[in-house]
Amino acid sequence: MLKHVDCYVLENAEGEKIWIAPERGFRFLQYEHRSALRIGNPLRGLDKGTPVVARRSASYQKYGELWFPKQTLSQASFIDEKGQERLLVKTSIETKDFQVNHNIPEKTFTVKIPDNALIYVGDLRKRLSKKEFQNLYDLEWTK
Repeated sequence: MLKHVDCYVLENAEGEKIWIAPERGFRFLQYEHRSALRIGNPLRGLDKGTPVVARRSASYQKYGELWFPKQTLSQASFIDEKGQERLLVKTSIETKDFQVNHNIPEKTFTVKIPDNALIYVGDLRKRLSKKEFQNLYDLEWTK
């Protein structure tokens, strides 16, 4: 049973809604987007323009002062000719074992950046070469 959480709903003209919760550090609780299929899906008998709804939701658990996702749910549905939602796909991910501040060997995470890569930093107008990026951020692990 989910605990009631006060939230704000942000909505734009394109049919997107986001529910955020101040008591959860303004993390999103739910996201919803209503649109029409851009291309048909003959396997499902759906034509281009069929109304669809995409939803994502998350529940959180608090560890110390930080909130972390406990469970996330993502689903997509189409709206049939009677106006009823019909599920197309549903995915759920649950965090079962979570550790905070445990030791992770430094070599666990590596990133290989091609020598000719351009790296966008901050706004998309600032581009750095691999060498500039490594020097600016002193990143041994990217070499």
